[in-house]
Amino acid sequence: MYRQRGAALYCQNLGYGNHECSERYHDRNGTPHLRAHGLLYELRWFDDFPASVNHEQCNQLIRNSAVKHGFTVKERPLPFKFGEDFGWYSAAYRSAMFGLGSGEDSSALHHHDYDFPDEIAVTGIPVFAGIIEEVLR
Repeated sequence: MYRQRGAALYCQNLGYGNHECSERYHDRNGTPHLRAHGLLYELRWFDDFPASVNHEQCNQLIRNSAVKHGFTVKERPLPFKFGEDFGWYSAAYRSAMFGLGSGEDSSALHHHDYDFPDEIAVTGIPVFAGIIEEVLR
């Protein structure tokens, strides 16, 4: 959830059709409370995101760090079909998104049954550390 004084409230929906976050905000701070303070609100749902476009230099940083730490890099020949809010970052900044891979028997990322396997964090930590070290040189 994002809110800045004088700006709109945004709530990221991380499930399929689950608008619980915004509904909780609406219920807790509903119309009577807002109107009592002279505030107006509008509630809209949207699930469209710009494409996440990886910048080649950022991709190379990821590849270099992964290889340096002995990890196998598998590049997808086609983009993912799901929307990802990361596209807002890649539209404004040089960036690249990569996945750690939680196995073929794991539910898809953002699916309500997905359970992050903690053991894969040991892959992500050195990759991110390598990226940071390279950028700071």
